[in-house]
Amino acid sequence: MHLASSSKAGRPAVRTSRPTSQQGQRGVEANLSYGVSVLGGLFTPYSEYRLTSSTYGSTRRWGSGIRFNDTDRLELRLFTERQTSGQGLTQSRIRLELQRQF
Repeated sequence: MHLASSSKAGRPAVRTSRPTSQQGQRGVEANLSYGVSVLGGLFTPYSEYRLTSSTYGSTRRWGSGIRFNDTDRLELRLFTERQTSGQGLTQSRIRLELQRQF
């Protein structure tokens, strides 16, 4: 089962998916975002959560950030991410990504 709504300007988007099983892994993922039209593009604050379980242990990852898309050719993302594994290892990071299609 997959639930989703589009993230057009001024409308929230929520995406959830049911547990899946691929190569011995099961998991759940949820995303929440809200798009606002700014400077000829779409400015989108978002938050996401993922829980994955396998025979080697479980992993939780959550993050939030902002994304700016300009006419599907330019994407800029600034976000934080935190990942915790079943063995107690925790990684935190702040990332800035810029992508441009030619």
